[in-house]
Formats: sequence, C-alpha cells, structure tokens
Amino acid sequence: MGRSNHRRGVRRTCPRNLDASSAGRPLIQALRYLLPLILLGLAVHIILPQIATFEQSFQVVEGMALWAVALAVTMQVLSYLGSGYLLKSLAAAVGQRLSVMRGTVIFTAASTVGLVAGGPVGNAAVTFRWMRGSGVDAEGAALAGSLPTLFYSAALMIAGIFGLVHLLIMHELSALQAIGFGLTLLILILVAGVAALGVRDRSRLETLSVRLAGRWAALRRRPYDAAATLATLGRWFKALDALRAGGWHGPMLGAILNTAFDMLTLYF
Repeated sequence: MGRSNHRRGVRRTCPRNLDASSAGRPLIQALRYLLPLILLGLAVHIILPQIATFEQSFQVVEGMALWAVALAVTMQVLSYLGSGYLLKSLAAAVGQRLSVMRGTVIFTAASTVGLVAGGPVGNAAVTFRWMRGSGVDAEGAALAGSLPTLFYSAALMIAGIFGLVHLLIMHELSALQAIGFGLTLLILILVAGVAALGVRDRSRLETLSVRLAGRWAALRRRPYDAAATLATLGRWFKALDALRAGGWHGPMLGAILNTAFDMLTLYF
C-alpha cells in the first residue's frame, strides 16, 4: 500500500514539475537573447554620440605639432602609471603585493566603468572586486576602492592652493573667481578635517555609521546586521593605522605623480 501510494504521488506531482520546468524554458531562452540586445542597445546609445566628439578631436590634433602630441600621450601614460603605483602602495601598506602594471590596468578599467555607468561608486566597487581577484585581501581591496579619491583630492588641493596664490599675485583672478576657488578649497579642508576627527573618535564614528547604515537598510526594506558594519570599520581602522605609521607616503606620491603628469599633458 505504501509503495502504491508513493507511485500515485509521483504520478501526480511529476507532470506538474515537468509543466513548471517546461514553462520556465521559454523565459530563459528569451532572456538569453534579450540581455545581449539590451547591452548592445546601451553600447550604441553611449558610443554613437561620442563619434562626433572623436572627429572634432582628431581635427584639432591634426593642427597640432606632432612632437607635442607625442609628449602629451607619453605624459598621460605616465599619469596612469602613477595611479597604478598608488594602488600598489595601498596594497603594500597592509602587507599585500600588487605590481604597478596590474594596478594600472585595474585603475584604467575601473575608471572606464565609472565613466560609462556607476560613477565613483561603480569605480570603487569594480576596483575592490578586481583587487580581490588579483590576490589582495579584503582590507587592501577596500583601501584601493575608496582611498585613492582622498589622495587625489589632497594632491589637487595642494596644487590648487599654489595655483590660487599665483593667480592672485599676478592679478589674473576676478573677485568672484577668487571667492569660488576659496569656497571650494574650504569645503575640501572641512571634509578632510571631519574625516580626521572621525578617525580619532572611533567610537562616535562607529555609532554614526551603524545608525546611518541601519536607516539606509530600513529605507530599502532589507535586514540589517550591525556586526558587518563594525567588522568593515575594524578593517578600515587597521588599514588606516598602517597608513598613519608611514604607509601613506607611497599612495600620496602616486597621487602627486598622477596629477603632475595630467598637468603636463594639458601643457603639451
């Protein structure tokens, strides 16, 4: 009796399972064709408007001195190598190894992704993922994904201060321009100051981070685990301690090289 009932159950349930699987196959097949079409449409939508810009750029380049164009290209390559050195130095600050060339490839590819879609958030996420794929641990990958922007901002702030002083001395700035540049520098200094205070008072930073992350999860109607946030902050604090112990020199040098070679690119 038990076997016969089991067979009846199998006979009753198997057709339903087969119907469900057969009903899902057309959807899967449709998605296989639909997703490439969507990606192709996005690519065409993004690339086609740039063709006219490329044509104008080539026309401008044709009127330039070839030696200056060659030097500009060389400076831009060196600028990207400076960013690769920055990622290498961030990984080395937490005892990880990464080549300059690998760091340059990751930076270039992540910047492209951030430019097309995602912005700084997409750039940071892709950098983290590819750093992890290169054998760097989560601590080093988190630094590489988020701290480069801070180092670039610091390098630009230093260059901006010198540039602002020079323009003021040469009387090449209007009052409105001077106010605008001054406010921008003030905002950068305030952001740096808030970050420094947050690192010193870590308990307050942890409380604030947990509160903000909890509210963000509530808005998205998703469960929230405060332990994950605290673990992430713990890795951050450990990495920042390594930077404060002297590991910031290499990343700062990479950011300065990137900024300086960008300026030389514009000059040539």
